[in-house]
Amino acid sequence: GIDAKAVSPHALRHTFAIRALRNGADIVAVAKLLGHASVVTTQRYLDHLETAELRTAIPHLPLEAA
Repeated sequence: GIDAKAVSPHALRHTFAIRALRNGADIVAVAKLLGHASVVTTQRYLDHLETAELRTAIPHLPLEAA
């Protein structure tokens, strides 16, 4: 049901990467799945995420020392 003239393979890869990162996927895993030789290439997709989305990727640190 996808019109090949309207959606390129690049657009599908881009959508996959953005959605995976938005849902908490590890950037190294996404890089490997996309076949990127360097994670630096995949980091470009992070520019498409909002600051709030990036904050959710960082685990909360404990408030007091153990």
